[in-house]
Amino acid sequence: MFAAGCTTSSGTPTAAATVPATTAATTSAPTQAVLPAATPVTETTWSGTWDTTFDGDSSHNVMILVQTNETVTGTYSYHDGRISGTVQGTHLIGKWFEFDGVESDRDSGPIDWILSSDAKSFEGTWAYGDDGPDAMTESPGKWTGIRTL
Repeated sequence: MFAAGCTTSSGTPTAAATVPATTAATTSAPTQAVLPAATPVTETTWSGTWDTTFDGDSSHNVMILVQTNETVTGTYSYHDGRISGTVQGTHLIGKWFEFDGVESDRDSGPIDWILSSDAKSFEGTWAYGDDGPDAMTESPGKWTGIRTL
């Protein structure tokens, strides 16, 4: 005799095995995050060519600045002038140096310039180095620049 199905070794039939029902996983399309519109990037480097004026000189002086990381160096046309400073936020804190053919104690001094929000101009102060530690707060000159390149 032929019997279909499973039996135990004793010959008695076993209960049919049950397979647990699986629920089909439902998937939905991934949701996409809504991102804000991109804000235009404004160049905030001090590097460039500037048309500058400062107290004590009514002419316009061409200044060329180069920024590398936080360091700014440059030259300007008045008395073979040079600039050296460090960027701190929107400020350029540093020194100016000039040589007019005669060395004196008034050939250099501090600067504190502020770059405009559109980076197209700056304004700030300067003083003579021999005017003392309070010169930048008590008697600074004004120095301004407009980016030309």
